[in-house]
Amino acid sequence: MSLNESIVEEAALEWFGELGYGVGHGPHLAPGEPAAEREAAEAEETEAAESMTLTGSVVP
Repeated sequence: MSLNESIVEEAALEWFGELGYGVGHGPHLAPGEPAAEREAAEAEETEAAESMTLTGSVVP
């Protein structure tokens, strides 16, 4: 059996599902859509960059 991206993705989705997370389709979560999780794509990048500067750690 070879390991490929699809196998890893399915395992990760199952694992996160067991932890109580849901799976959403990217375009439905994009800024401006009813299920958006943030107002703009740039906002998260800016917050992550600020966090890296303040803490010195990498933010996923």
